[in-house]
Amino acid sequence: MSVPVCPFSPLVSVHLVSLLQLEFQVELADYPDQASVANILNGLQDSFPIGVEASSVSMPSGSSNMHSVFNHPSVIDAHLKNEVLCDQVAGPFSSPSFTDLHISCFGVVPKSKWENGT
Repeated sequence: MSVPVCPFSPLVSVHLVSLLQLEFQVELADYPDQASVANILNGLQDSFPIGVEASSVSMPSGSSNMHSVFNHPSVIDAHLKNEVLCDQVAGPFSSPSFTDLHISCFGVVPKSKWENGT
């Protein structure tokens, strides 16, 4: 099995965002529209609003995985292991962590390298 590819750990990401904020702050110190500068700096720190209120969105969770998952369980296992190791997902949990949890179903698109066993 290959080593997980994690381009940025959460700790590195935090440092990168801090550096970006500092650089933007310095570069935009004399920008005439300081309200826009504040919005950019706040967005870098706290995330940018995307214009959708969570309470207005209703999204049904996937009820079951696609049939292709059962043909390639090792692919799903490797993918989930990598995601957990890279702190991209958490779990598994015995019950939902919170009431608004959305669960997507999995599917696998077979690649020739899997079919050939390489």
